[in-house]
Amino acid sequence: MAVLDQKIGEYLLALDEADRHESRSEAACPDVAVALAALKEQRQQLQRRVQEMADQGIKQHVATEPEAKLMRMGHQGFEVAYNAQLAVDARHKLIAAFDLTNEGNDSRQLYPMATQAKDELQVNNLAVVADSGYSNGEQGSQCEQSGITPIVPRPRTVNKRGKGFSREEFAYDSKTDSWRCPAGAILTRSRVSLSGQKNDYTTKACGDCVLKAQCTKSRRRVVVRNFYEDALEAMHQRATSNPMWMKQRRRIVEHPFGTIKWMMGNPRFLLRGLKKAKAELALSVLSYNLKRAINIQGVQMLLSTLRPSSA
Repeated sequence: MAVLDQKIGEYLLALDEADRHESRSEAACPDVAVALAALKEQRQQLQRRVQEMADQGIKQHVATEPEAKLMRMGHQGFEVAYNAQLAVDARHKLIAAFDLTNEGNDSRQLYPMATQAKDELQVNNLAVVADSGYSNGEQGSQCEQSGITPIVPRPRTVNKRGKGFSREEFAYDSKTDSWRCPAGAILTRSRVSLSGQKNDYTTKACGDCVLKAQCTKSRRRVVVRNFYEDALEAMHQRATSNPMWMKQRRRIVEHPFGTIKWMMGNPRFLLRGLKKAKAELALSVLSYNLKRAINIQGVQMLLSTLRPSSA
């Protein structure tokens, strides 16, 4: 709408300029009027679509691919995309489970992918390693209750309202349910958010604190603790206690993604719609696992295994 407003404004300015110089020709008037009418109609259509989205409670809509979402693609900016998920067996490097979603991040994918992999591998207990994007205390707790040990580092928590002390520099006391800041002040619980599943902690000592400039630009510093903080911390400690976990994760799970993109040539789905794109991903996963099985067993062994037995 901003672009359309700019174009409409440019047309109106051009007409005003022509009026001032008395140079508007009768032949140009109908063309300009038609162009203005088309732009205004296009703007009205956009306004109607904005209202429809507000009524539906959605913040984005891709006209040519309604089930896809605008997602951040690392250093490549934003693209309309789907979110591919892979769970890779550490022993054979085979893809044990996969999924395709239209969620823009991985925060709700830990438990679904872990349980899917556990069922496919037919094991009673399983350890899963994931990057910090999967850090979710509630899902980590669900994993532990299902015989799955999650190993996931938490993102480094910074002060969102200005550069300053990270949350890791505040000490939590579970007995008093309070935090001690780097200056020695005690932060107590000030707010409970059931929807956000978190508690906020703050103190009145910020106003006279000599370290305030190094901590926050706000009137008071707020520290947030998740309801599932214990599960988050347990996952984080497992991941950071042995650096090999994350190194192994990068070697094991990033390789299939790279190989599948290479097999696709141009790493774009050719089909539209979540269901069809997931089927396309399934074929890519099957191809990858076949190539991997050939590397492990050899062509003859694989053909012998696949050959139907005679009656």
